[in-house]
Amino acid sequence: MKPIIRSSAGILLTGLLLFITQPRLYAQIPPNAVNADPSAKAISQVPLGQNILGTAVLRFRFTNEATSTNATGQIPANSVRLTISFPGQYAYTSVNAIPKFVVEDFDNGAFGVVHLVNNAMIDEGEVVDLQLNVRGLVSGSGTVTFNSDRVTPVIVGNTQTANDNASATFTVTGTLPITLERFTASGQQCNVKLSWATSAELNIDHFEVEMSNDGNGNYTRIGSVASTGGAGLEAAYNFNYTMQNENTHLFRLKIVGKDGKVVHTYIARINSGCKQGKDVVLLYPSPASSTVTLNVSDMSLINTRASIFSANGKKLTDFIITGNTVNVNISKYSSGVYFVKLSNGVSVRFVKD
Repeated sequence: MKPIIRSSAGILLTGLLLFITQPRLYAQIPPNAVNADPSAKAISQVPLGQNILGTAVLRFRFTNEATSTNATGQIPANSVRLTISFPGQYAYTSVNAIPKFVVEDFDNGAFGVVHLVNNAMIDEGEVVDLQLNVRGLVSGSGTVTFNSDRVTPVIVGNTQTANDNASATFTVTGTLPITLERFTASGQQCNVKLSWATSAELNIDHFEVEMSNDGNGNYTRIGSVASTGGAGLEAAYNFNYTMQNENTHLFRLKIVGKDGKVVHTYIARINSGCKQGKDVVLLYPSPASSTVTLNVSDMSLINTRASIFSANGKKLTDFIITGNTVNVNISKYSSGVYFVKLSNGVSVRFVKD
């Protein structure tokens, strides 16, 4: 039986009861969102500077500017998008180091854009430095912009939270007489393989491979590779190196022109899996001119025979490891790459100037 309701005006209302209310807007606030605001803080060149010669590394500083005091200002994974826009003077080429972020998409041409999205939680107040490799396209100055926002906009009190951005101007003082398509380092335990590819090489003589693992950015030459490319041609190169400790290794190329002019590429980084132990030795310096020092920690190698081989595998000489440290005279050898092979099968590489 349908309910019968009599209004105060005496009108009978039959059927379902109806409730009419005024519309009300509700703010959708994800957990911790209010206290976790993304912020694009600054852009700088590594090492610090404003001039780009050929290639450079740009550092973008991102912070989680949470304001809470109870550790609830975390930014969840896959919730922040960074947009980096480049001018026509230079362009993005590759990732150098972007902890807690991944590349979503990119355009590596003039006026290109790179989008990064966080793939890990970012704690309250945490600062993340992201480094990208860039290359000069034409000489002149241009401004790069760095913007941060949320993948899904946060609404607080019916108002979208503000995004943050930064900008900086850099000057290209010279472009590479070569297009470096890629430069990567991949490794397993103590061995690392450097690979790079070029196109449109113009009067390039050779590449010098340089390495730093002291944490202070001091580089030493570890080898040289002759240029095989040319104008309008593509060329691929590989270089193998044996790491001698577990430090992070940085590699770069010094591109030497036939006119003697040089320019450095961006950096390829690898975290060494080379653990110090009885099967790892130290051999230094490299490059060396007259003497290399061999250091071993495995006592079983004392009074055993070691051999020096050329790069093509020819055995050149033997010597006895008389103690934990032994100096080896290499002054009679011509410039090039050599290997010292120990009785336990370990082989260590060095370069002779």
